[in-house]
Amino acid sequence: MHESEAPRSAANHQGKRAGIDLVTGGQGFVGRHLVQQLRRDGRSVRILDLVASPEPLGPSIEAITGSVTDPTVVARAMQGVERVFHIAGDPNLWRADKAAFDEINHRGTRLVLQEAASANVRAFVHVSSAAILPFGKVTTLQPDSCREGLTADAMPGPYARSKLAAEKAALAAAQGGMPVMIVSPTLPIGADDWHLTPPTAMIRDFVNGRTPAYLDFEVSFIDVRDLARGLIRAADQGKPGHRYVLGRPPIRFSEFLALLGDISGVAMPRRTLPSAFALVVAWVSELIADHVTRRPPRASLEGVRMAAQAIDLPFEDSARALGLELRPLQESLRTAVEWLQASGRRRGPETSSRAAE
Repeated sequence: MHESEAPRSAANHQGKRAGIDLVTGGQGFVGRHLVQQLRRDGRSVRILDLVASPEPLGPSIEAITGSVTDPTVVARAMQGVERVFHIAGDPNLWRADKAAFDEINHRGTRLVLQEAASANVRAFVHVSSAAILPFGKVTTLQPDSCREGLTADAMPGPYARSKLAAEKAALAAAQGGMPVMIVSPTLPIGADDWHLTPPTAMIRDFVNGRTPAYLDFEVSFIDVRDLARGLIRAADQGKPGHRYVLGRPPIRFSEFLALLGDISGVAMPRRTLPSAFALVVAWVSELIADHVTRRPPRASLEGVRMAAQAIDLPFEDSARALGLELRPLQESLRTAVEWLQASGRRRGPETSSRAAE
């Protein structure tokens, strides 16, 4: 059994049951896995999410339906809370309303931080994004915005700017004395991604033969179960004001597709896209999405800009600081592919293989 799934004895948690763990975005992919792990640890959990649970939540779990941008809802959700895991936000790289990124990701974070400060919580884990970090010189676990060069002007688009602004708000709270830890994950993958986040949708498209060509770039993944355990470790033993970058060492996207092909039996696409061509395609696609269809483009300009950045981040230092062991990428991919098959999101292997040729 992997360490992140190892059961804890009830004796280890006798002193912890009184407090409540608030998980914002608890109905999302990462949030649901975190809630499950917290319950295995014997914790009481409260979920704040826009989406109501479609099924019974189980004992010691309560849910509040609402937005992190609503002061009344956030204040109610914070009552009696001991620890906060702030995951809620808009993870998409395109919106018709660009201002919504800042409203949800940045101003929503400020509101949750404000109410958490009033509630005097013991720990606040802010979930940021590793995608913004290659645009600055991030080499240590203790952020220093001047040395890192993480500025709004350096960001590739409105999503990244909103995540950076949220992270700076979290750092300011930590500098003011709040026990705020930042976790910056790479791309989470695994089972039970019912809303199909971008990494899972990418895997689904490949195994269904809908990846005729690809842009080769550096990419890093983390098993969603390992991420859930890492968030808990950050709350328990992280240092306020520190950032923990959670993900496996980066590999080329071509290597990732080769691994995925071995696991799924689907032929790897032969064609690669030049970076300049991908940028032009994304620019045209987003222009049409912004002014004509008002629907997400096949590729966003911000996403292609992110893909162009080399990834050199303190992965090993972060895992070591939290005592976190990460699963092999092959195991995580196999779990994701098996879940896609079991949930009916993958066609038969023969059909998929033919479509990829």
